Amino acid sequence: MRLSQRYFIPSVLFNSFKKTNLHKSNKLFFSTTSTTMSEKVIDCTVISDSICPWCYVGKKKLEQALQDAPNVKVNITYKPFFLRDGLPKEGVPINEYLSKAYGMRDISRVNDHLNNVGREVGIEFNDKRLIANTLDSHRLIEYARQKGKQLEMVEAIFKRYFVGGTCISDEKMLADCAESIGFDRQEVLKYLESDENKDKVLNDIRDSKNRGVSGVPYFIFSTPGNPKKVSFSGAQPKEVFLKAFEAVDKQ
Repeated sequence: MRLSQRYFIPSVLFNSFKKTNLHKSNKLFFSTTSTTMSEKVIDCTVISDSICPWCYVGKKKLEQALQDAPNVKVNITYKPFFLRDGLPKEGVPINEYLSKAYGMRDISRVNDHLNNVGREVGIEFNDKRLIANTLDSHRLIEYARQKGKQLEMVEAIFKRYFVGGTCISDEKMLADCAESIGFDRQEVLKYLESDENKDKVLNDIRDSKNRGVSGVPYFIFSTPGNPKKVSFSGAQPKEVFLKAFEAVDKQ
C-alpha cells in the first residue's frame, strides 16, 4: 500500500479478519439511524506503531467517541506494529526520512495537512521529530500492559515523541515517560537494556501481518465470548467509532 493511502490518508476496512459480512458491516457503519445501546463491555484491540502520527490521532478520535457514548465500556489493548522494518535506532529527521524513503518533494503540504488534523483533536505535532526504530517503545508499552498501565504509557510516549519532538528510540526519553506515570526509572532502564519481551513484540507484529494488517492504526472491536469482530483501519471520525460500537452491540 502506498504511503499516501496508508500513512497520510488511511483507508477504511469495514470487515473482520476473515473478511466476512463486508456489505453488512458497511451498512451498519454508515447508517444514520440513531439507536440506544445497551450497556455492554466491548473489547478493543488497537494495532499501532509509535512513530505513526495517525495512530495518535486515531487514539484521540476513539477517546472522543467514548465521551459521546457514556454507556459504552471499552477494554482497550494496544498491539505493536512496524510501519517500516529495519529503521535504525539512531534518529533521522522526519522531513529527511520522508524525502529519501518516499521521494516526497513537497513535505510542507504533508506537514500542514497533518498539523491541521492534529489541532482538531488537541495535538500540536512537532515537525522536527526523529524517525527511528520503535522496538524499545513497543517493549515498554508491553511492560506497562503487564503492570496495568498500558494506556497511560501509550499516551506518555505519544505526547513526548510527537509534541516534544524527541527520538522514539532514546532510552532516557522512554525512561522519562515511564517515570512520569509512576514507574521506577532505574528498573525501567534496566529492563530496556535487556531483551525482555522482545520476542513477544516481534511475534505480535508477525501475527498481525499474517492476519492481513498492512497499515495502522487498525481497530478491532468484539465482545467477550463472541468470535465475530468489527474492524477498520485509519484515524476515522468519531462517528465511525460510534457506529462500530453499535455494530458490535447488535452481534
